[in-house]
Amino acid sequence: MHKVEMLCLLLVCIFVGGGSGCASSNVDAQLHALSKTPPDFSVELFVDGLADSDDPRTIRSNYLLQPDHRLHLALGKETQKDSYPVRYLKLTFAQYEQLVQVTLQANLLAEPTSPYAEAVLKNQSPKDDQRPLLHLSITSWGKTNRYITTGKDSPPTQVLLDRMILYTGRQLPNTTLDAHRGY
Repeated sequence: MHKVEMLCLLLVCIFVGGGSGCASSNVDAQLHALSKTPPDFSVELFVDGLADSDDPRTIRSNYLLQPDHRLHLALGKETQKDSYPVRYLKLTFAQYEQLVQVTLQANLLAEPTSPYAEAVLKNQSPKDDQRPLLHLSITSWGKTNRYITTGKDSPPTQVLLDRMILYTGRQLPNTTLDAHRGY
């Protein structure tokens, strides 16, 4: 039902609007209304990584995905967990929907803090720079889940981070996307 409605909406915009009658933001808004996407869906993902790194998975970074499809990003040594990233890019409806689906399919709204992350936070285990802690806050349908994990402890969380990295135009190792099957 949704795919047919979305296709019809796009065809109407293209043919009736003459190609210019529908602004992309209007199309995104109409597609969002037709989908089952939570209207308040947002993700804040802080990578507690290295201040200077060439690996997009381990560099200190802060991602903020907002319901208006904006993906805010801050990278490097000045990045803090509770800071608001000023730079952003506007995701397409399909990109935003992929991030929503990864989160909902993997039930990340019920994801707990990993035992490794708890041990690091309590200074019971040394921090591994190649396994940075991922601090997440996910909101959907009025509920928020906050947890801390690593990509190794939560593969779906790693998939979410990897997609955000790709949407910002940065590269991942060639074999990375093999691990994304099913998301």
